[in-house]
Amino acid sequence: MLFSKESKGQAPANVVMPRDWTPRQKWLNVILISFQAAFTPITSTMLAAGTPNIAADFHLTDTFSPRLPVALYVLALGIGPLFLGPLSEMYGRRRIYVVNFSLFALCNLICGFAPNIAVLAAFRFCAGLAGSASTTLSGATVGDMFVPAERARAQAIYGAAPLLGPVIGGILGGYIINGLGSWRWTMWIMTIAPGLSVLTCIFFLRETYTPFLMRKYGIFDPHAKLAGTQPKPRFANTLLRPLRFLVMSPTCTIMAIYVGFGYGIFYFHIVTVPLVFGSTPQGGLFSYEWNSANTGLAYLGLGIGSITGVILAATLMNRCYKFVVSKMQKKSYTDVLESRIHRLETLLLAKPWEQYDCEYCSCDCGVHDECCEMEHAGDVEEEDCPEARLPFMGIALVLTPIGLTIFAWTVSPNIHWIIPLIGAGIFGGGIMMAYVSIQNYLVDSFGDYAASALAATALLRSPLACGLSLISFQAYETLHYNWGTMLLAFVLIAMIPGPILMFFYGKQLRGMGRMS
Repeated sequence: MLFSKESKGQAPANVVMPRDWTPRQKWLNVILISFQAAFTPITSTMLAAGTPNIAADFHLTDTFSPRLPVALYVLALGIGPLFLGPLSEMYGRRRIYVVNFSLFALCNLICGFAPNIAVLAAFRFCAGLAGSASTTLSGATVGDMFVPAERARAQAIYGAAPLLGPVIGGILGGYIINGLGSWRWTMWIMTIAPGLSVLTCIFFLRETYTPFLMRKYGIFDPHAKLAGTQPKPRFANTLLRPLRFLVMSPTCTIMAIYVGFGYGIFYFHIVTVPLVFGSTPQGGLFSYEWNSANTGLAYLGLGIGSITGVILAATLMNRCYKFVVSKMQKKSYTDVLESRIHRLETLLLAKPWEQYDCEYCSCDCGVHDECCEMEHAGDVEEEDCPEARLPFMGIALVLTPIGLTIFAWTVSPNIHWIIPLIGAGIFGGGIMMAYVSIQNYLVDSFGDYAASALAATALLRSPLACGLSLISFQAYETLHYNWGTMLLAFVLIAMIPGPILMFFYGKQLRGMGRMS
């Protein structure tokens, strides 16, 4: 879409909107935001590998305090999106990416020099707030650039970052701490890498939020229903939007619950890997007793499964979406045929002097309504078919409890360690596919306000991940590996019917509580 305009300041005379960029421009943006989205979760679990070292350095004797920096970081990842998502709808995506990731690198630098656990925990919380910009905005940024039928592949690549990041962090953390001798190096490395990312983004990352670009360049498009064609929203109203979506939009509430439990169970599994494969058994639980450097390799099962999920989502989700949309278009003809008898009966019984407005054209003849309805019966627009994302999500949710069940009953001294890792891989693949499906569904449903909708899901996502990561050890100590893991599997089984119900009733739910 090329808009012509009168010059305003230094703006160009012609502005090309992000969906009309070349593929090269779009994918450069996708790669840059995916790197940023990966650094944030990598930092969360990279420090988790150094929990024993933190306890030794700061002379901590309880089991709770050494885990606090990781838990507060994850908690902050859920708080930051509540204001960063809406702010990106006021000031654009690019500015939020650059400013917050600069602060993220600075906070990691301070954490590396922390003299005590209080300073470390406080600045880990600040790092989580700043780093949450990448995980919050990336899904909406992809939606800014790609139409629904092309969006799944880009969402899958970005979506790999938040879930693969913890896996990569767990693997790297063990080797960094063992090789360099201090947990502080994990923080310094996560200062250098994001710092280089910020410099790259300053030169190459482009603004993608169309309403902001239209406000910036003084563009008015009378045919577009965009937030940017309206005056700049009030600051307070914008900041409260994610909370309103979460409380008053059933669609957002349901998806937030799914993301929250999925992400929480994912983190529960991640922080318990050292229990199963660590060098020293804890709490009377069985351990495969790998050496401390190789313990991080246990995350490979989850990582390989997650990568497989990304590949499946990238290759199959768009096809599945187009197939379901085509079926929905054919179904609309069937609905029309079923209603013809009722409509004809109404026309036959109507009084001749009465006229009826046609729903589909400007005529006022009820007879034309039949013809026009048949003519427009197949007009199911892709932009209005977010529910076409849900069958793929349903398939993904079936895989997750299967993987956890395999893991639960194969962690045993009599069973080779590869079997529970296969279970973890199946679980990781299912979670990845479901996560990408939900991201696409929310972006399709909320359009220009997708960042606020995704921010609303973070309100449940990170607190659940924080809480479950803190109680994971106690849960396994009480229920052991089998029933502790099966409890999580039962939760996921109870969630399977959700996408089916949403597929049939999602459109009605989207019409309830939808607001800007």
